[in-house]
Amino acid sequence: MMLVIDLPGVLDFAEPDATAFWTEKGTLWFASPGSPDSPVFDRYQDYGDGNYIDEHWNEDATDALAETLEATLPKA
Repeated sequence: MMLVIDLPGVLDFAEPDATAFWTEKGTLWFASPGSPDSPVFDRYQDYGDGNYIDEHWNEDATDALAETLEATLPKA
């Protein structure tokens, strides 16, 4: 999974090492070393004066993950 983090003048990428996945109220969550619960959803925060944080997940990677999870997880 890849998270794209866009700040004014900065483009960064995060690729967390996920150790577990689950769904909660229609949202995909994951655990990684140092972060026991992180949601997978896009975020945008505008602070005004040209300051913002835009975080979005690489959709191709997230779609592939969802397909893999659907094929491998037991049905509830």
